[in-house]
Amino acid sequence: MNKNSLRVYLCAPIVLALALPQVSAAQESDNNVFEEITVTATKREESIYDVPIAVSAFDGDKLAAQGITTINDVGKFVPNMNVTGFSAGHVSSINVFIRGIGIQDHLIAVDPGVSVSVDGVYLGRQVGQNWSLSNIDRIEVLRGPQGTLYGRNSIGGAVNIITKTPGENPGAKVSLEAGSRGRLNGDFYADWNLSDNSAMSFTGGYKHRDGIGDFVNLPNAGVEVGEMQEVYGRVTYRYAPSDDFSVVFSADANEGKGGLRPYTTFIDEAPFGDFSLSTVFGYTNDDLPSDPYDNATLQADQTRVSNAASGLSITADWAFNDNLSGKVIASTRSSEYKAGLDDDSLPEDIFSYPEVGEADQTSVEFQVNGDFGGWDFVSGLFFFEEDGFNFQNGYNFAGFGAADFRTEGEITSQAIYANFGFNVSDTLRIAAGARYTEDDKDAFTQCCIGDITGKASFDELSWDLSANWTLGSGMHLYGAVQSGYQSGQFPARPFCLFADATCFQATDNVTAVNYEVGIKVLPWDNLQMS
Repeated sequence: MNKNSLRVYLCAPIVLALALPQVSAAQESDNNVFEEITVTATKREESIYDVPIAVSAFDGDKLAAQGITTINDVGKFVPNMNVTGFSAGHVSSINVFIRGIGIQDHLIAVDPGVSVSVDGVYLGRQVGQNWSLSNIDRIEVLRGPQGTLYGRNSIGGAVNIITKTPGENPGAKVSLEAGSRGRLNGDFYADWNLSDNSAMSFTGGYKHRDGIGDFVNLPNAGVEVGEMQEVYGRVTYRYAPSDDFSVVFSADANEGKGGLRPYTTFIDEAPFGDFSLSTVFGYTNDDLPSDPYDNATLQADQTRVSNAASGLSITADWAFNDNLSGKVIASTRSSEYKAGLDDDSLPEDIFSYPEVGEADQTSVEFQVNGDFGGWDFVSGLFFFEEDGFNFQNGYNFAGFGAADFRTEGEITSQAIYANFGFNVSDTLRIAAGARYTEDDKDAFTQCCIGDITGKASFDELSWDLSANWTLGSGMHLYGAVQSGYQSGQFPARPFCLFADATCFQATDNVTAVNYEVGIKVLPWDNLQMS
């Protein structure tokens, strides 16, 4: 291959990327022009074109028009983002992967690789939470490590869900949907001003869908494979006695139930060396149901799943003067679930893992932000505490008989961070930030050889550097170096304890550094490229 041909092959993907409109970066209005979106990806309001990172933003009022009805659908419109739902067979789990980084597990000993926040409240657990989109003002997806402003467990990126502010658009909206497989969805959103300085909003909904398969050996299971039913609600009150101060109270709750998510088991696979269901137990793939959405289990306690979550939060904003502002975000949340897997998908009980879990979290964040024209800063203190457990009651591993497996964890995290930006000229802005985090983890497991405890402490300094050039013809060129970290973790399922009583140890920190250059262009009102 000659050099000219090589240049063509290397440049073709870049040209193609520049030629395609990025629908996730801004939304198209009714008159076929792109409206510039203001985002808070850097915890300050900026045009999406001025943010020196790869960010996709979605206007909440236009989500349905794009075919986005759940948070899973967002992943279909964001480059390098994948949202999966499989976690212990649950139908309410959300697992976000960005640029290949993420974690599908959900146990209290495991932290996610992509952080998810709702109105600035970080969600430690992403199983069983309320992912309603009827009250969403904006969704922002930040790709690449976000360790400086979003802290631990954001080595892949961050997802910010921002709900609508009460009083901004008074009125009401009702949505109804019906379809095949017994689909029946309904939700509503109401927003009204109570007085000149107070407003309230309320959203609620119900979702139902029949299953897509049967538990063929349990005709009286009372539930179908993949069946889902959920009810949810959220109420928000805003009080703003002056232009310089406001406080927002929010409360939400959701509850769901359904049938085990469909999955496929390949009997001929050998996950433990030469061990497989075919070589040891004599089964073949012909013993599985012909329909991949059916399940052949005879373990009745594996068929039903359920989840519930609730939370309270308070957010206070102060404008101290024209240059300085402050914010406090405090929250408490709890969640619980029941799920499980029959990993052999056979009538015999060879691999089965019934499971329940709970988690409670508390977080407080203090921010002081400044804007002095030529330079600005975002700074804060963050505290997070979470505790919970996962209990596999009567799990069966390789047909050795029923046993109990319990994991408990308690996490305390605290951090201090700051990010400074400076306008070198009218066209060039540079920024730098750092965050120092300390984490303490206590873990406990009760299993095969008795009670085992573990303690570990971690700390990390995350940082970032960026520059953004505003060029002519609506072109923005940016460069960034971002770092992030995920704190060390204890084994989620320490089956190694069967062979080694000392294996219940925490891993080291996982760190990631991202080097990135990019171009964002809005040459005309109806064409955008990145």
